[in-house]
Amino acid sequence: MARKRMIDPEFWSDEKTGSLSFSARLLFIGMWNYADDDGIIKARPEYLKSSIFPYDLITCGEVEESLKEIENENLIFKYTNSGQTFAIVLNFRKHQVINK
Repeated sequence: MARKRMIDPEFWSDEKTGSLSFSARLLFIGMWNYADDDGIIKARPEYLKSSIFPYDLITCGEVEESLKEIENENLIFKYTNSGQTFAIVLNFRKHQVINK
């Protein structure tokens, strides 16, 4: 389920996010909306495309390339558990205050 998240103004001037392509930056922001309260999200390109880009003409291959860009900048950490691929948005809790 998508969640409301805050985008820190520093996001726009951060060198790591600034080095990402436009689609990778948009994917990264979208991942925050679909990540759980610990910053964990399913990292299958098909899932991310259908959740974040439902109306855009972007392929799952392009989503995979954007994921690689984000991972190469050490903004996410991908891992596999029980045959499923997940990503942790690194420093998620630094930028998101979770009020339950």
